[in-house]
Amino acid sequence: MRHVLAIAFVSLLSQSCFGGGLKGRVTDSEGGVIANAVIFVHWDSSGSATGLNANKGIPNDASFKSDTEGRYSADLPAGFYDVLITSPAFSPVCKKVWIPNGPPIEYSAKLKADPLVTQALGDTLH
Repeated sequence: MRHVLAIAFVSLLSQSCFGGGLKGRVTDSEGGVIANAVIFVHWDSSGSATGLNANKGIPNDASFKSDTEGRYSADLPAGFYDVLITSPAFSPVCKKVWIPNGPPIEYSAKLKADPLVTQALGDTLH
């Protein structure tokens, strides 16, 4: 029993101290789901070279898509990240986020129809 408890404790400790992540949902300005939106994540290494040990980051940029409900999630180590979310016919949104050790943070985005696209398609609604 002690062995099982020790493993559970180490697992919980590793998730809370070394884990982190990002999750959210992508919708349009009316709240409609945007499936297959592209989420692009770029690590901002600010401070990591000067001793900010909490900014672990990822060595390469990551990209993934939202599911059919507009939801996405990614396991990422603690750090500063630039998150870009885009989908065809919508203006992209970008935000810098801090992902701490522990449970994933949530960043949900509402994308607006892009005026350039709507104008070219002959739609005057924005």
